[in-house]
Amino acid sequence: MPSSTNSNVAVVILHGSYHSPAPFQLLIRQFASRGIEAHCPHLPTWNLSRLDVGDVNNPDFDRAPPVGGYPSDSEDVDVVIWALDKLIKQEGKRVLLAAHSSGGWVATQAPIPELQLKSRQVAGKPDGLLGLFFLGAFVIPIGESVNTFSQPEDGTQVTPPFMRFYSKRIP
Repeated sequence: MPSSTNSNVAVVILHGSYHSPAPFQLLIRQFASRGIEAHCPHLPTWNLSRLDVGDVNNPDFDRAPPVGGYPSDSEDVDVVIWALDKLIKQEGKRVLLAAHSSGGWVATQAPIPELQLKSRQVAGKPDGLLGLFFLGAFVIPIGESVNTFSQPEDGTQVTPPFMRFYSKRIP
């Protein structure tokens, strides 16, 4: 049963490069089962629908750049600041920003002072950004390495269900 003491706590997860929020859905459900609100916004720089790849389920990475260019890191930061602003200023939450892999570079830019807990406490407000949590790890069976697990000697490849590999045609 969710704890009511967690009702003012939220976690914003920043996914890494080359994937979407999909791998974090189980973690988000686990947080929810403990009364902690969690979100993983899709960062524009890794959102296939923004990268002009055609069919996102069968992307063509040989296509021209999107009109107006590719999304930038500042767009990623804007998405995160918007999420933090909503949770903190509109909903009165204390928020932990959890950054996976390259989500860390966004996490270092997004915690603007007006959203930080200490700055808000000075102004008499109880909500704000608690801190940053950087995570980056592979879950690999005991006795294996990243290479032996993902590319066994028999030539098969082990691919988690949320990952897809695409070949880039080289002229």
